[in-house]
Amino acid sequence: MPIKLYENFDYDPLNVIANAFSKIQRTGEGAALQFLIRPSGGERHARHFRAILEKVRTGTPLKEALELPESVFGELAFVVRDFLFQGKKSKREEEEAAKRQPSIDQEGQELLERKVASPLVEVAIRIVTSAGDESRARMILDGLIAAFHQFEDPRGNKLRFNRLSRGATGASLRSFSFRETGAAPMLALSLRELTTLFHF
Repeated sequence: MPIKLYENFDYDPLNVIANAFSKIQRTGEGAALQFLIRPSGGERHARHFRAILEKVRTGTPLKEALELPESVFGELAFVVRDFLFQGKKSKREEEEAAKRQPSIDQEGQELLERKVASPLVEVAIRIVTSAGDESRARMILDGLIAAFHQFEDPRGNKLRFNRLSRGATGASLRSFSFRETGAAPMLALSLRELTTLFHF
């Protein structure tokens, strides 16, 4: 699902991020924001979102359509889960379900169409902060993460950052320095979403 796009803002959202950076002291403190963009997986994600869109267009509830697995192994797990954990429907329940006209979630359909309207890319967003002590570094990090809350679309999506444990810091800083994606979680964002997050 898409995040809030630039046309829904009456201000430049990049100013809020820049403001969070302006609160960092000139000496002894620092922060870096990194966007890693990989176009290679975009088409796979686009196919997945188009399949979800088709399900919504045929009347599948959005929440159920979003559970559509993205890979063959995901489909297999989905089938096994349905087989093991969903009770057998009675013949009457199946007949009633077949008679009901599917109601199409227009808003969900619109959100999915917005998501696939422009090419998709895989994006990793990383933030690193430093300060004289850990509590101040966390405070800077919290301020920068809070600046990304403005991109939440209540019906669509939001950005959520994973905080690293102390043990993972060294390897993660190396990946950050050399711009390695490694096992970093990648988001499927449309170019319009990416432009909303980062532009000149």
